[in-house]
Amino acid sequence: MKKFLQLACLTATCAVGGCGETNNGTSSGNDVGTQTGQNDHTHATGDSDHTHTADCSKSFAINDKTYGTQVQFSVEGNTRTITSNGLPNHNADFPNAGNPNKVSQQNYNYTLPTTPQKNSQPNYFSLPQPFGIMCNGVLADPLAAEFYQSGGQQDRNWQLAPKEGILGIDDSKGHVQPDGSFHYHVPPPFVSKSPTKPQLAGWAGDGFPIYGPIGYQDPNNPNSGLVELKSSYRLKQGTRPNGPGGNYDGTYMQDYEYVTGHGDVDECNGRKGVTPEFPKGTYYYVLTHEYPHIPICFYGNIAESFKKTGGPGTRRRRPTPLGGMPPL
Repeated sequence: MKKFLQLACLTATCAVGGCGETNNGTSSGNDVGTQTGQNDHTHATGDSDHTHTADCSKSFAINDKTYGTQVQFSVEGNTRTITSNGLPNHNADFPNAGNPNKVSQQNYNYTLPTTPQKNSQPNYFSLPQPFGIMCNGVLADPLAAEFYQSGGQQDRNWQLAPKEGILGIDDSKGHVQPDGSFHYHVPPPFVSKSPTKPQLAGWAGDGFPIYGPIGYQDPNNPNSGLVELKSSYRLKQGTRPNGPGGNYDGTYMQDYEYVTGHGDVDECNGRKGVTPEFPKGTYYYVLTHEYPHIPICFYGNIAESFKKTGGPGTRRRRPTPLGGMPPL
């Protein structure tokens, strides 16, 4: 019988430390263009249905009395400082049948560069490293510590792919760890499905911006119209050679392969282009409705304050030529 070792969001912790391999790829220079209005201050106070956020490219705060959300973004010089108690500004249905944990307040304090540099090689990270922090102060995390298990042993070559309908992910696209930290495995509910412009959703741990799935058809032309940006990962053909066996069906991360040019973004779900906040262009990450949903690698260096270590992760390597997920 196929079983999953359910550890991920049930046993991980949230201490801030060091994690992920250092990317020593040659820097290609500053890939963030001039940002508009980064020193403006905007303050948002929540109400009973505060499921969206203000412009987090600027200095602003959320103090939501309904849900208890407290978030502060501040920009000074080349530094973006983000503090958050991690409470989502929307309903979170926990505990539930798939997750016994209750959401509780956290203490996040991150310092990210406003002028990050894009490296020549991607940096695949491992558990428990998250990817970024959303504009509402909730972490975005693409990885789950759940693996195929056989004979009482976990096979770490087959890692469960987080998606809606499993892991106790609720209608708000979130999940809770044992310490009460709430995080997203797929695009969060405040990301509009039909925006009038590309929507800034948050910031990656290397300082590059994260946008929702809708972007300009021509990445360098804001007048080219809006389209849904597609992932460049696809399901492999055939059957798994070992482990759980069976057809590649998307149950595991290793069921997918990266194919250059298959979609609109690179292996880290990113691309370079103009956005409303960066009219001169920037490298930015994209949340997609298809796997991996949230990027599984960085193209910049993870900020020291955002590094996280501990837990059952192993380092990831760059994909093979077809791009398939590297073995854990």
